[in-house]
Amino acid sequence: MPGIDDSMVKQEVTRLESWLNKSGKEKVSDLIASLKKTMWDNAGAVRDEAGLKQAISEIGTLQRSLDTVGVSNTKEWLQALRLDKMLTVSEMVVKSALVRKESRGAHYRSDYPEEKDPEWRCNIVVRRDGEKMAISRNPVSSTTGGAKGTTL
Repeated sequence: MPGIDDSMVKQEVTRLESWLNKSGKEKVSDLIASLKKTMWDNAGAVRDEAGLKQAISEIGTLQRSLDTVGVSNTKEWLQALRLDKMLTVSEMVVKSALVRKESRGAHYRSDYPEEKDPEWRCNIVVRRDGEKMAISRNPVSSTTGGAKGTTL
C-alpha cells in the first residue's frame, strides 16, 4: 500500500470545509443540473470533437463555480461533494472520448464513424499525474491478454 501524504489530506479537508464558510450565489443543485445537460448534449452516445470540446469548457466553468459555492446545510454539502466527483468523472469521460478518434461499440463519434482496427484496439486509461489528468492508450493483445501502455 502506498503511504498517505498527510499534507495532501489536510489540504483536501480545508478545501471541502471551505464550502461551509462561504455564502456563494450558486446553488449546488443548479450546477448538477447544468452538468447533466452538458453531458447529455455534448458527450452522449453520439459525439463529435466540437461537442466534446464544448463539454470540457463547460466542465471547467462548473469546476470554478463549485470552488466558490456556499452551502447552508448538510444536504447541500453532500451534494457539493457528489458534484465534485461527478465533475472529475465527467472530465475523464470527455477527455477519453476526445482521444479516441474512431467509433467503437456504443461510443459513436459522428466525425469518426468507422472502427479503426487494429490501431484503436486498446483501452484508454486515465490516471492522476500530480494535479493533472494523464491519459494513455494500453493496446489490447489477443494472445497475451494485455500490453504495456504508451502515454499520450
